[in-house]
Amino acid sequence: MLHADDLPEPELIAALLDGEVFAVGSGFGPVDAVDSPSLRAAALAHAAAPRLVVERRSAAWVWGARDAPPPVAQLCSPADARYRRIGGAGSATREVVLRHGDTVVLAGTTVTAPLRTAVDLARVEPGYGPDDAESIARLASTARFGLEDCERVLDRVRNLPGKRRALLRLRATLPG
Repeated sequence: MLHADDLPEPELIAALLDGEVFAVGSGFGPVDAVDSPSLRAAALAHAAAPRLVVERRSAAWVWGARDAPPPVAQLCSPADARYRRIGGAGSATREVVLRHGDTVVLAGTTVTAPLRTAVDLARVEPGYGPDDAESIARLASTARFGLEDCERVLDRVRNLPGKRRALLRLRATLPG
């Protein structure tokens, strides 16, 4: 992946116009690369420090459930990672508790798994709207999970903030 840190932006745009690269989020991939979750995760690697995890709308984009990444990369820091920089230019970071199976490593970048991504979108996404509901439906279809799976994830934790709101959103989005 190439970014403005690697080459001046005019050179990257020229390579894009010449058909040598194609846009992948804020980066550029070689024209012979296949657009995939791994390539999209690699495109976000420059925004995510090694201990950070790509989540919510950014993770939905990685998994192909959104057509474009959000303008600000959505990242989280596992509560036990002791990561101090929260937020910054180009990214928004929050601290979360992650359990076994909540994340996947793609191209060296840790991303929330599709099921966790869907639950997080329904539970904590500010400005939740039709695009988020569509992302949840696409994640469920691609990763083959349903409403019961989402409910099981939400029931793992007592007194989870946003749980009731998430259940309403998920029930409105996912069948049965």
